[in-house]
Amino acid sequence: MIKTRCAAAAIAALAVATTAAGQSVEERQAARDVASRHGDAVITVMGTLKARMSRAGRDQPAPDQAVQASATVLDPQGLTVVALSAIDPGTLLGKNPAFAAAKVSIETELTDVKLRLADATELPAKIVLRDSDLDLMFVRPVAPPARPLTCVDSVSPVFNVVDPIVAVQRLQELTGWGTATALGSIEAVVDKPRRFYLIALPMTSGALGASIFNTKGQFAGVLTLRPSSDSRHNALNGMQGGMLQALGMVPVMLPAADIREVAKQATER
Repeated sequence: MIKTRCAAAAIAALAVATTAAGQSVEERQAARDVASRHGDAVITVMGTLKARMSRAGRDQPAPDQAVQASATVLDPQGLTVVALSAIDPGTLLGKNPAFAAAKVSIETELTDVKLRLADATELPAKIVLRDSDLDLMFVRPVAPPARPLTCVDSVSPVFNVVDPIVAVQRLQELTGWGTATALGSIEAVVDKPRRFYLIALPMTSGALGASIFNTKGQFAGVLTLRPSSDSRHNALNGMQGGMLQALGMVPVMLPAADIREVAKQATER
């Protein structure tokens, strides 16, 4: 039986190649500074995932699941972006050709959505926009927050190959809701059909939805998944490669400029 829980665990555990070698003392200090200044803008989206699965037209039981994912606050009113596949893996699995060939269909619904802030405050939230092509979901508080929320800046930096990056993600309940921070680098810049970046990060900080910054602390993008039919484009190695190749996906950093462009639609709803 195909279980959404298994898929969620696999996707949440994905990581990219480590690049610890060559990091300077200055870069490591810059990463600490980025996490200290901007860590509160990296929060958690929580919810309950309801799944409906069928194989060859026959329904299969799928219990509700509590789901959590690291996310990025884009403005003081609480508009937040999260990797869609990190919080709703059924969206990804539903597009997998192998599932279609096996006559397996998956439908998911995310309910009871909340934003858990860095200070442990939980705000009821609603989904305002999904973009499955870019692997993004935008949510905002149901009611205006009592105070402006900490958010990332509005600068959208551009990168070249080998430029350093800083990944910040919000850990989950098991690890005390803290932040994880790591230095990485840009491995490749892809411009067509739209710009995205292949990146290298230590394995412990490669979770989907991680917020990516440059060493100046400017918000650079979010780690998402992108369809890939060419295994040569897979930036992963070893145990990671087989899993994502089977899903036909590759992890990439979607630039902040693209995220903000899509976010304009979310602010109008």
